[in-house]
Amino acid sequence: MYKRALRPLWSYDIKNTEQWLTDMSLSGYKLDHINFKNRSFYFIKADKKKLIYRFSYERNENIGISKSLIKDKLEVITSFKRWSLLVNEPENIEIMPSRNSIIERNDRLVRYARIILLALTLLLFLGAMPGLIFIILFGLPMQLSLGVVQLSIYLIYIVVWIFSLYSLIKINSSNKRMLQLEDLEPEVSFIGDKNIEDEIYLGKIPKVVVKVKLGGFYSPDKLELWLKEMSKKGLKLFKVSKNGNRFYFLNEGKTNRKYVVDFKKRVSSEYYEINREAGWKLYFTSKERSYNWSIWAMDYTEGEAEPVMYSNKEDIVEHARKVVISYSILYAPIIVMYLIVLGLTSYICCKMKISI
Repeated sequence: MYKRALRPLWSYDIKNTEQWLTDMSLSGYKLDHINFKNRSFYFIKADKKKLIYRFSYERNENIGISKSLIKDKLEVITSFKRWSLLVNEPENIEIMPSRNSIIERNDRLVRYARIILLALTLLLFLGAMPGLIFIILFGLPMQLSLGVVQLSIYLIYIVVWIFSLYSLIKINSSNKRMLQLEDLEPEVSFIGDKNIEDEIYLGKIPKVVVKVKLGGFYSPDKLELWLKEMSKKGLKLFKVSKNGNRFYFLNEGKTNRKYVVDFKKRVSSEYYEINREAGWKLYFTSKERSYNWSIWAMDYTEGEAEPVMYSNKEDIVEHARKVVISYSILYAPIIVMYLIVLGLTSYICCKMKISI
């Protein structure tokens, strides 16, 4: 006899779903299979023991599960198209499937949700403007008579808008949990195992110098030069505020330090690992996985060549191009809406002058 559990949005938070399956195994219910089409999970009664579940998502439907995972005695419970679910007891697991494919899939869903939200918001804005113009010009409320069809359309509109917003927030939060960017601490905030801020509070380190630089990330090359000038003045960066506008320095004497302000449309945990292995220290990273900014630095001695993160000039040009294109796309809808509002406002003002 199966115990059935319906979980319509299980893929919105993979880690939460995996933990739920583990909790079910501790309660004496072992997952038998999943009906992916109707989003139902089927359990059988079993001995109470901890089982670790892990979802795998392949970029290509024909690739299948990695042989190394199968050798590691991870049992494939069920598969459907690109999805697979693996299980084993915790003491037998040495390697786990990568999350990267799931994160990339979630990124696509987040982008789709943003597009839908923007389209629906613009539709509402443009649809409401004729009524507002009518009220402003004639000073009379519009007579609205909505039938069943119109009410149904508005109801669907509201439901889709709310669901898109929920999807955006939920999936984005799930991605952050998988990446664990919330717990990513720049290593330069510590001296050994001591927190610099605690040392300042205790008076063991002189008071910090705070500099405000608004919009510094919009000109990364200028920000890099400014940080380099600060290091030559003896100011060592150790912290950046969450919004990236306030920079905290310690006065520790002149140093030769190369700063790199790096922009990525999407980041993964491997991005941080590769840079750290290359000797770069992380001073700041924004919490978002999409449109992520990071500040890296590396010290070098007098007479040495400056360290470079991107050695190829084409990479530098491509990096600058990505920044321009990404932010142009990001702010283009806002500019369009502003121009529409400006045009309608001018039109209304002209009409009112004519009527007067």
